[in-house]
Amino acid sequence: MSEEPERKSGRKSFGERFVVSSRPPVDDKAAWQRRADELGISLGNFVILTVNSALGLEIPDFVQEELDKAEAIRTHPKLEELPMQRAS
Repeated sequence: MSEEPERKSGRKSFGERFVVSSRPPVDDKAAWQRRADELGISLGNFVILTVNSALGLEIPDFVQEELDKAEAIRTHPKLEELPMQRAS
């Protein structure tokens, strides 16, 4: 019989990821942030969504979950009052 690994408390793992450092024009930040806010997701997840969509790649589960939560809140505003884990 195999034992399940002990779950650690804290932030949910999103799996292996890598860091990309970029310096887009400062003038573009407001437009990027505005669109991320409209979608209800973080700016980092907005960048992942945009690049993956442009390349025809799958949207990672953690980005899709954040989009789904934001859509649920827009559809049912009372959900915003319930305690929910926040995505990073």
